Amino acid sequence: MKKFVQYFVLSMAMVAGVVACSKEESVESKITDYYIECTVSGGGLDASELNQLQSELNYGLSEIVMEGFDRDEAIYIFDGLVKDLKDDFSYGMDGISETLKIKLTLKTIAGKAVKSYTLNVTNDGCKIA
Repeated sequence: MKKFVQYFVLSMAMVAGVVACSKEESVESKITDYYIECTVSGGGLDASELNQLQSELNYGLSEIVMEGFDRDEAIYIFDGLVKDLKDDFSYGMDGISETLKIKLTLKTIAGKAVKSYTLNVTNDGCKIA
């Protein structure tokens, strides 16, 4: 599980760097701040392990700052992140006995859900639900 978290946080750091470099000034009238929230379940992990994993993943996601983005920009970044994570876990994850569900939700700073994906990670692959 620790390797998974380290791998995930490394992926987040790479995406955060891309976000910081690719954001252009926008004059859209519907500009807001966005963030990504993560919940995890399954994987044959007990409640303590799931809580620890979820906390660490959300901490990594907190590095991705989407301040002053319009909705389309935030969705574009979010979709890219999910695709990258799916690719990262395309060979699965060792140490889990059943499907690990990682739900990623893009939210406005006010807490309104904009878009959501669930990654279903197994020992030998990953699918987006």
